[in-house]
Amino acid sequence: MMLLQEKIRQEGGSLKRTFRGRTVETKIVR
Repeated sequence: MMLLQEKIRQEGGSLKRTFRGRTVETKIVR
């Protein structure tokens, strides 16, 4: 989850899109 938050912070603009797309992938990977 820390990596996800850091990646979202770097993007900033695509926070909602990255959060929704990355959250699903992160949950599956984790």
